[in-house]
Parts: sequence; C-alpha cells; structure tokens
Amino acid sequence: MINKQPVIPYEKDHNAREAVRLLLLSSTPEKIRNEIVQRMQISGKFIVPLLPLIFNNLHNKSSILQDVAFGLAKNFEDQGYNLSHIAADIASHLSSPSTDLRETAKNILINMKEAAKPAEDFALGCLRNGDKNIIITGLEILLAINTAISRSISPRISATLEAHPHDKQIADLAQKLINLISNTGSTSIANSLSGVDISVFKGREALIIDDNFAFRQTIGTALKNLGMKVMETDSGQTGIKLVKEKSASLSRYDLIVIEVKLPDINGVQVIRNARALPMFSETAIAVISNVNNDRIIMAARGSGANEYILKSTGLGITLKLLANLLAGLKG
Repeated sequence: MINKQPVIPYEKDHNAREAVRLLLLSSTPEKIRNEIVQRMQISGKFIVPLLPLIFNNLHNKSSILQDVAFGLAKNFEDQGYNLSHIAADIASHLSSPSTDLRETAKNILINMKEAAKPAEDFALGCLRNGDKNIIITGLEILLAINTAISRSISPRISATLEAHPHDKQIADLAQKLINLISNTGSTSIANSLSGVDISVFKGREALIIDDNFAFRQTIGTALKNLGMKVMETDSGQTGIKLVKEKSASLSRYDLIVIEVKLPDINGVQVIRNARALPMFSETAIAVISNVNNDRIIMAARGSGANEYILKSTGLGITLKLLANLLAGLKG
C-alpha cells in the first residue's frame, strides 16, 4: 500500500531531496518504488532532477527498481521532457551483465532524441567487451541510431570482426552496419564521383581479395551499387583458383582489387599468377592496402598492378581511381 501523506516538492525543500537521496542509497527497492510513485502523483517534474541519481544506483539493485527507473525515463521521454542529462547514465548500462537491463537501456536510447552521441560512444565501448552478448547489443544500438553514426566507426567494426571471425550473428550485424556506412545513399556515391563516367562500372565483374571483412564489404557494396558483379575472398590461394577458373572458361574479371598482405600468400604472387594468364593480360588490377612501403609498392607495380591505393584514401577518391582504370580497358 502506497503512503498517501503530503509530500514536499523536491525543488522547494532541499531536506526532502536529501531524504530521497539517502532513500535511494539505503532503502529496499520496494520502498524506493513506493516513494517514486508517490512523488509522481504530484508532478513528474519533481522526479526528473533525481533521475541521474536513480540511474547511478541501479547496478546493484533489483529488477523492481530497474523497471521503475527505465519506466520513468520512457514516460518522461514520451511527455516531451529533455532527458539529455541522463542519456549517458542510461547508456552506461549497455554493458550490464543483466540481459534485461541491457535490453531496456538499448530500447530507451534508441528512442531518445538527445541520446545519439552518448549511445554511439557507449555502443563502441560494448564492441571492446569480451562478452558476445554485449558486443551484439553494441552493434544493435549502432544500427538503431543509423542516422547519427559516422563513417569514423568503420575501423572499430573491422576490429570487432577480426576478433570474432567465425561468429555469424556478429558478422551479419556488422555487415549491415558496414553497408549502411559505405552506402549512405546513391546520391552520396554519385556526388563523390562528380565528373566521372560511372557507366564504366555497369555490367562488369570484379574480384576482391582481402582478409579484412569490413573492407571487402565497404568496397564491394560500393561497386555493386555502381552496377558491378562482385566476387570476394579472404585468401590469396582462393583468389588464384578463381582467376584460373575464369580463364579456363575463356572469361575474365574486369577488375581485381587486392591486398598485398594476405594470411596465406603475398598479394604480389597472386598478381603474377593472374598476369601469366592471357585472359587477364588486360584486366585492371588495383592494390588497396595499409602497407605504405616503397619496396612493396614497386614490387606490386612490377608484378602487374595498375594502381596502388592506400586504404586511408577516401572511398570517393578510390572509386574515381578505379573508374579511370576501367575506362582504359579494352573490350
């Protein structure tokens, strides 16, 4: 039974505020819930200033208080209160060992207009966690706030994939994110290729050989959006096999994008194998790599690479360089 006796508004009585603070720190979840509900009967605005304190004391409380606190946040958000001052407090629970707490925090942040930046920050923090479920929560948050995320998070997603290469659920969520980041809309790609004849991409085939899943998805999605058919592999040996199979069928890939530093063999060896096949003598081959070493760049070009592009180069410039290569193809 909730006590109905009169309650002094918090903003008019500092003793009452201190009493509630002590209540939050020391009382049972049931007593805290009753006090909050009682104050809510007067006006929500008396509770809003105490929400940070409530959320800061959730970690070691029962699900009763957790439900009440998150219920309050959702209620106030629905009523139009600006809750930006507690966005970070809510986001801090994204890495909670409690599944219910993570899910509730995630759902509230997704719907909070003021929470995009704290949500992104804490979601990226989740990606550094060793717990698969917390990593998945972080990826789900980033997908949910897709209108606010920036391209700068790609390296973090890539690192997450490399740390969990065989987890399909993580890979699927990360792929959706990468697609979202790399394809912020056909208008974005079109703008980055202003003045370039993008018809050189249409109907042609590309092979991407790189063990970095995030990179393959980023460049692969962009090429698909420009009308190319794309095959990809994370292995140099598989790349050689695919090239030989194409050659045997009297066909070719119009474009090969390759990393020089592969887990099985050097990318330079793959390029040499491709160039040894008559069908691939005219194929456009671009090395796109993080390796910035003059000796390796010379070796790649000497083996038959037409272009050497650093991965730090922006997507728009990279696509322009690839368009130039394709424009020079015969047939």
